Amino acid sequence: MIISLTGPSGIGKGYISQHILSSNPGIKELCWLTTRQPRVGQSETNRIFVTPSVFKKMRNRNQLVLVQKLFGFWYGLKKDELTTKNSSVLFTELHVDNLIRLFHLNITSLVSLGLVANSTSFLQTRLEQYRATETSTEIRRRISSAKREQKTILENQHLFSAIVRISEQTEKEVLEVVSSILVNHLRGR
Repeated sequence: MIISLTGPSGIGKGYISQHILSSNPGIKELCWLTTRQPRVGQSETNRIFVTPSVFKKMRNRNQLVLVQKLFGFWYGLKKDELTTKNSSVLFTELHVDNLIRLFHLNITSLVSLGLVANSTSFLQTRLEQYRATETSTEIRRRISSAKREQKTILENQHLFSAIVRISEQTEKEVLEVVSSILVNHLRGR
């Protein structure tokens, strides 16, 4: 089984992911390779930071799947992490385009949760105040991308086990809502 969280930058995927993984030790997080550098003050365990040349070699050797360029950096999963027969529950954050690609890989058990914001001003505030790792130009790019991502999520609702709408008024309950949805899916496993 693969559990995925999909939503735009700043929606809170990282916070939700940390909680899910710390409260469910049987869930294994998939590790993404990326050409970006670690963010200041973050210790990311779900990323392997590689040079663009290393990434390109692995891609050319067909060792990566779900390869995508986002905000100027390349991301991809090691193919063997998805193709190895594994009894573990796997967890990852996915861009909506990669979620659509994942469905074409014939993964038999996928629980996909879409996270969408009720307003872009809510996302902008989160990026500026909570994350505070991007410049104002980067934030504008992320907000522009968020609009497209959320539109794609809503147009493809049929791919999701659930869509969770987030606003300033509901953001404190989101973790509880997502946890409840996952508990129900894990029980039925």
